[in-house]
Amino acid sequence: MAQAGGPYTEPPSYPRPVSEALGRMALEKGKLQIAEDAFRQALEQYPESHRALTGLAETLRRAGKPVAAGF
Repeated sequence: MAQAGGPYTEPPSYPRPVSEALGRMALEKGKLQIAEDAFRQALEQYPESHRALTGLAETLRRAGKPVAAGF
């Protein structure tokens, strides 16, 4: 069944901020300040981004900062 009114594209045609990918890679490498900055930049572009929100929360948790400080 086709999606309502939208063409099929692979990969998805919606934009993903590069800063989300940078944040995820920095987090995986333990570069917490770079990850925090990248996730915050992604949230400036897309404030409701679940990937950026969860990435920032995990980064703050690993850095020992209060998660509420990120929001």
